[in-house]
Amino acid sequence: MRTIRFTLIAFSLFGLATIAAPRINSNLSSTAAAPFALPDQPGTLSVWGDDSAHQITDAPTGEFRAVAKGGAFQGLAIRSDGTLVLWGGFNDPLAVPPVPAAIAGDEFLSVAIGRSHALALRPNGSVVGWGNNSAGQLNAPTNVRFDAITAGNSHSLGLAEDGTLYGWGSNAFGQINVPAGRFTEIAARTQYSLALRDDGTLFGWGANSSGIFNTWTPDGLGHFYVADRKFKGVAAGNFHALAINVDKTVDAWGSNANGQLNVPESVRFKDVAGGFGYSLGLDVNGRLVAWGDNSMGQLDVPSGKFDAISAVAFHAEAIAH
Repeated sequence: MRTIRFTLIAFSLFGLATIAAPRINSNLSSTAAAPFALPDQPGTLSVWGDDSAHQITDAPTGEFRAVAKGGAFQGLAIRSDGTLVLWGGFNDPLAVPPVPAAIAGDEFLSVAIGRSHALALRPNGSVVGWGNNSAGQLNAPTNVRFDAITAGNSHSLGLAEDGTLYGWGSNAFGQINVPAGRFTEIAARTQYSLALRDDGTLFGWGANSSGIFNTWTPDGLGHFYVADRKFKGVAAGNFHALAINVDKTVDAWGSNANGQLNVPESVRFKDVAGGFGYSLGLDVNGRLVAWGDNSMGQLDVPSGKFDAISAVAFHAEAIAH
């Protein structure tokens, strides 16, 4: 395990391309709090698990403010001055290329990473992307002010300042066929998407190859929702999904081949994340809890108290402030 200073971001892969969205429509109404300020204090990053692509060996040092859930064999973070750092991906033919020089000195608020592309959110709500754009996954709408971004293998989602969802990129499985309404949180992985509506209802859409939506209710428009409960948090794993109930317990759906759905019943959570065959949680006291596959040491969580977590494919990250 290596300990570093940083904050969670996202992952991406393939060729280089940069698209910067222009200033947004200032007439949009806002019902969601805009995350237009970085945390006051940077945090210490711990990284553990798989190091086959140097995702631990090459992890950066210094002061960091955010990191993103998801990704494959890389890490992406925001430094204390708001600039981006990307690492890992050694010998990975799909690795996201380095942060483009044109944006290397710019300030960002949050990041997201897919299998071969990365996204970063500017303080003005516009989105910058680089990496693979074969399906248009970098082509964020240019007339929208975003509060949050997330990325799947070849699609991207954005949560607008007014709570509206937007999707762009591949729609081979309906993964950008976003539902109408106002939402508060989004997550994406592989070829599917998740979102929490402002009343706490969990929606999902896209590929269902791992059975995530098997017990959910179809809305007749290509989406599924959990009809019998409300949630306050959501996370997307490679082949499973997690959601935090209002009582801080966690529900899970999808593949359980490695026990990644076997959430500890006695734990109350404030955050969760899903990787490839394992799950990671942050309990209400800030301690790490992990379950599922441990073939790469993903469950060998560090001790201490943390504020943020990320479950990448086969390695995990956590930030302590």
